[in-house]
Amino acid sequence: MTALPLPSRSVALRPLALPAEHGGWGFLAEPILLGLLVAPSWSGALIAAASVFGFLGRHPLKLALQDGLRQKHYPRTFWCRALAASYLLAASLSLTAALVISDARILVPYVLAMPLAFVQGWYDAKNHGRHLLAEITGAGAMSSIVTAIAIAGGMDIGMAYGLAGIMIARFVPAILYVRALLGRLPAPAALTAHFFALGAIGLYATLPAIAAMLVLLIRAGWGLAHEAPRAKIIGWREIAFGIATVLLVVTGYR
Repeated sequence: MTALPLPSRSVALRPLALPAEHGGWGFLAEPILLGLLVAPSWSGALIAAASVFGFLGRHPLKLALQDGLRQKHYPRTFWCRALAASYLLAASLSLTAALVISDARILVPYVLAMPLAFVQGWYDAKNHGRHLLAEITGAGAMSSIVTAIAIAGGMDIGMAYGLAGIMIARFVPAILYVRALLGRLPAPAALTAHFFALGAIGLYATLPAIAAMLVLLIRAGWGLAHEAPRAKIIGWREIAFGIATVLLVVTGYR
């Protein structure tokens, strides 16, 4: 029998356990914050915890899948598998607890988002997580979080899915905007996406939500007309705009 490789103690666990993705953390925080502010509940808090654990599990799972596809076993491989299993177990337990408190309706947004999550996972496994389609599908999957939290908090189903629409209208243009700032996409494409987002949200959302989309359009126009700052500054600015967007949207539900 072939002996199983023992885990190496020389592996730095922090880079495996904590993804260094400022944009990803923002896309996670915004739907959680929006959901908990407009429809707070204990079940919603558990869904938020499950979402955080699921997000943390994505990074080591991605690395483990990449190692598996290469048919390689690096010193990190054992720890990636162990961390991914631990995070996903914690996510499952949190979601199960939310189900006990609430009901099965909170699972529907996740079921609908599964194809998007699968596409992102496929790109992750191929080490192409920065592909435009991977980023857009991942953001779309993230938007399901706010719907699940809102449903758990007793919000009307239509309004809960409307919140997901707001998140998508925030995320997709932001992805294109950042790419345009970094020179990876023509500026008109990013601006067009913002105009479409404003028009779509204007069809059904509250005035504060429409105002938030207008603010994002103005920031895109201003940002693309000036010299782009360093990537790190762009990331932090987008997190700030994301939080401001959420807080503005929340005022329409008070």
